[in-house]
Amino acid sequence: MSRFFWMAPDLVRLEALGLGCLFAVGVTPLHITGLNYIMNWSQEKSRELREKAAPSFTASWYFPVTILLTLLRHICDAVVWGGASYTR
Repeated sequence: MSRFFWMAPDLVRLEALGLGCLFAVGVTPLHITGLNYIMNWSQEKSRELREKAAPSFTASWYFPVTILLTLLRHICDAVVWGGASYTR
């Protein structure tokens, strides 16, 4: 058997593909929700800075934080996918 069938070795490949598709359908809304939250946070901070006429160095911190949050979101997704296909 393949090393990817450690969870249920009796699954045939079509059933494993079906489970993978269901997993992808479950993870995708979570991924989109997380990215939507990050983008809304970024837009809200931008709006606040424009209203307050804040100095430009203040705004320069929000962009890297947005990028960092997006990167962490993708790392979490990679960990979830890696955990789903982990072999012993």
